[in-house]
Amino acid sequence: MLLKRKLIFVLSLLLILGFATTSLISYYVSRGSLHNQIITSDLPLTSDNIYSEIQRDLLRPILISSMMSNDTFLRNWILNGEKDVGQITQYLSEIKDKYSTSTSFFISEKTGNYYHAGGILKKVKKEEPRDKWYFRLRQMKPQYEINVDIDMAHKDTVTIFINHKVFDFNGEFIGAAGVGLNSNAVNALIETYHNKYKRTIYFVSPSGEVVLHSSSYPGKNDGNIKNIPGISSIADKILSSKNNKLEYETDGKTVFLNTRYIPELNWFLLVEQSSDTSTGNIFSTLIFNLILCGFITLIVIIITRFTINIYQVKLEKMIQSDMKLNLVNQEQKQEIASQQLDLIDKNAKLTLLNSSKDKLFSIIAHDLRGPIGNISQLLTMLEDSYVAGSKEQMADIFSKLQGMSDTTFRLLENLFEWARNQISEVVYNPEEFNLNQLLQECLTIHQVASQEKNITLTASCDDMLSAFADTNMLRTVVRNLISNAIKFTPENGEIHIKAERAADNEIIISIHDSGVGIEKERIPVLFDFTQNKSTYGTNGEKGTGLGLALCRDLVSLNKGEIHVESEPGKGSNFSFTIQSADSKQNS
Repeated sequence: MLLKRKLIFVLSLLLILGFATTSLISYYVSRGSLHNQIITSDLPLTSDNIYSEIQRDLLRPILISSMMSNDTFLRNWILNGEKDVGQITQYLSEIKDKYSTSTSFFISEKTGNYYHAGGILKKVKKEEPRDKWYFRLRQMKPQYEINVDIDMAHKDTVTIFINHKVFDFNGEFIGAAGVGLNSNAVNALIETYHNKYKRTIYFVSPSGEVVLHSSSYPGKNDGNIKNIPGISSIADKILSSKNNKLEYETDGKTVFLNTRYIPELNWFLLVEQSSDTSTGNIFSTLIFNLILCGFITLIVIIITRFTINIYQVKLEKMIQSDMKLNLVNQEQKQEIASQQLDLIDKNAKLTLLNSSKDKLFSIIAHDLRGPIGNISQLLTMLEDSYVAGSKEQMADIFSKLQGMSDTTFRLLENLFEWARNQISEVVYNPEEFNLNQLLQECLTIHQVASQEKNITLTASCDDMLSAFADTNMLRTVVRNLISNAIKFTPENGEIHIKAERAADNEIIISIHDSGVGIEKERIPVLFDFTQNKSTYGTNGEKGTGLGLALCRDLVSLNKGEIHVESEPGKGSNFSFTIQSADSKQNS
């Protein structure tokens, strides 16, 4: 009897410990992985999205201010001596009502009058602290600024102003115009972000004061983060760096925090998430598993006792059954270890995708916004040149506009193709076609660019050579490689495209140039746009590094490979393979 009790006790203990250990290991592994994902991926991505939406929401009042500064009526009214105050008052009132801003204003450089939708508010003065922004704006190089200030016309309400310079038709500064959004409107935007991303969001000034916050903000009143329990321990780190990934303890809970400095507002954006939110489901699963383990253990104990009492003679089979249970336990542990490795691998892939996303956003923000901004400036210069009647300057500006438009179009085309490829929207649609005819079409497209640098552009291909590939993808690859060759080949150089049949039903297409060549250490990362840094061409042409990555992906989709051979000062040879028409027949 004593032996039976010991056996039952040991068996029960093993089952309880085995199930509990398995559940706890799964809980802590999952919680650790989830915490790491929140800190390294989820919160930074949410912060980036909120920052992008803040910039988008501020873009509309910026455009309104820009429109006002270039309004012909406003400039003519100023130049005619500001005679009818009713006209400017009606104009500002219509701007305010039409675009739903909290205020609209104009300050005259000549008279110092501060006009708004209600009439003349006051005269601006250098010695008045509230008017310092106007005299600061006059000395700034940018055309506009965003600043947070109190609105005297609306009972000193905290307002985000967009202040834009106004110039006459000769480019002389004649005042400042703009609009403002009050803090209630910004609070509504913050609440929208909170409802959308389910995170606590608030803005902090450089001194630590909580300026605006979402409804989930734990503090009852606005205060300084240096005095708020928990977050006060990391307040100095938040205010001393533009970007941070932090965490702190409060009320026995871990809070994950991501911070970002917003220069347009001179505020810090804080996005946080409590560990309870992220681990609540995991903890509930742990409790359920433990209850289930206890229930199963109880059933096993009852069955074991009943079996021992009735089937004493079958004790050996019971021992074998116990060994099988241990094997199941080991398999569960191995499965958990396998899941852990899978989580680590997925986290590495997420990190790589996040890096690609950051590089793509950087390309869009820098290489796309820059040309569009330059085009806007050139159009302003073109307007001035038209008024001045300078045909030579207008022709030069038209030439620059054409160049920027072509560059921007190529960038958009590559971005579109790359993005479609990344989200698997590209459909591989191969067909049989004449390769020489396709190459000649690509050469025709680049004739103008090559002639501008006096580059000899030739191709050699059998007129009867047929290939089997996706023609749209192949055109994109050839266009990108020829464009790169022209970019990095100096004037009076040569570029030759050659297509010939190779073994195993393949065709090799090579683009050889007499350009500047590529350093040896750059070749291994040349087709990885997250590591490859774009360089300027021989005439200062700008690229993004995205084109070669796109070529690699499209060649791979066509069951081919792409290679490069290059030496600085001796040119480059890019070659890739595609399937010949024979491969279609064999398949």
